Amino acid sequence: MRSRLIAALGLSCLLSLGPAAVGQANQTVTPSRACFHNSSTIRFASIDSRTLYLRAHGQVFELKLVSACLGADWRHDIRLRTSGSTLVCEGSGLGVEIVARSPSRSQRCQVTSVRKLTPEEAAALPTRAQP
Repeated sequence: MRSRLIAALGLSCLLSLGPAAVGQANQTVTPSRACFHNSSTIRFASIDSRTLYLRAHGQVFELKLVSACLGADWRHDIRLRTSGSTLVCEGSGLGVEIVARSPSRSQRCQVTSVRKLTPEEAAALPTRAQP
């Protein structure tokens, strides 16, 4: 009984702060993820057939692929295709794929993860991998 009273008092105090305070509390708990629009990619580069680095909005992102994207030599036209949203955010690459187009064919490669690199990580990339 006493624990229910304490819980009710705590809820009452929280509600008295108003919805703005509750929203602010939630914002501090959940860190924001870096995102970019799938059409805003400026440059891209890669060091192997499973990792792609791209620059969007002045930030460098690393995209890991589910498997090797054979035949995509990263010198031709690359587009990001998303399902459900035009945003690509850090975390799981669920719903994101790379469409690599060359003069002879087109290939789709599923993204497994997206990660924003720190400025130090981006600067440390080999020259051929810097987007």
